[in-house]
Amino acid sequence: MSEWNEIKARFKRPLSALFIAGMLLLFSRGLFDAADRAFLPPDPATLHAITVRVDKTGECPYTRTSSRRQNSTYSPGCYRSNDYPGVAFEKAGAVAGLDIALPQRLELLIDREPGDLKNLYEGQMFSVFVPIKIHGVRREDGTVLADPAVSYDNYWSYKQRKKAYAWIVVLIALGCAGYACVKIRAILRDPHL
Repeated sequence: MSEWNEIKARFKRPLSALFIAGMLLLFSRGLFDAADRAFLPPDPATLHAITVRVDKTGECPYTRTSSRRQNSTYSPGCYRSNDYPGVAFEKAGAVAGLDIALPQRLELLIDREPGDLKNLYEGQMFSVFVPIKIHGVRREDGTVLADPAVSYDNYWSYKQRKKAYAWIVVLIALGCAGYACVKIRAILRDPHL
């Protein structure tokens, strides 16, 4: 075997380990980015409760773009109330799958100040809707129909799991890089090279 082929054979595994370490670091970067971009609903402590007589449910008068398909749009479900005629309360998170008999008075947990709702819609055209998302629903007697704390905890744990996976990949990449450094150092210290 020629000297060049012997050198290539010796450095093959350590350089492969360095390549794998680089690929794992790029993969972990993608995992960290996915964890940062993961949806997190508002903190339940910051939500405001508003008691409204919900008269009907239906589709919102506006569309949203699906997060999974770029060109796909859909109309989210909304609650309508005669107390706020120009307002569409959009069902979000755990509330989206909630099906209840209407009309009835409900306590809606929203991410806006209740006092601002009247001021927000006065003077607006009928076709203009500012989305008001509902993150939790309770009946007047206090029965919780959709708890925002449970939804928030689920999304928070999902986000933390993504970060944990990213850190595990970083540790594996550091192990590969450490292995490569030890092997390259041993090869370079070999007097018969």
